[in-house]
Amino acid sequence: QNASNAALQVAEELAEQLRATSEGLQKTLQDEEAMYAQAQEASEKHQEALSCCRQELSDASEAKGDAARRAGGEEETCLRLQTSLANSEAAAGNVRRELEENE
Repeated sequence: QNASNAALQVAEELAEQLRATSEGLQKTLQDEEAMYAQAQEASEKHQEALSCCRQELSDASEAKGDAARRAGGEEETCLRLQTSLANSEAAAGNVRRELEENE
């Protein structure tokens, strides 16, 4: 009888330890699932931010191209104005010489 009682007590203690282990594992699983959900949410937010950054980079690249084209047009206009100024100065010089010769 003592042996049976001792065996029963050991079995009950083992069952209690198994219950405690099972509860601990269940809690760990819940914690892991919560961390996984948080990691997934963070990943989604990161993807959204990355998408925004890509769009901003694309917009900036397009703006840079537009600015370069405008600068090229302005440079061409400046060269035309410089040529026109040089031609006007040459014409003024010619008129000045003709006036000096006619005096």
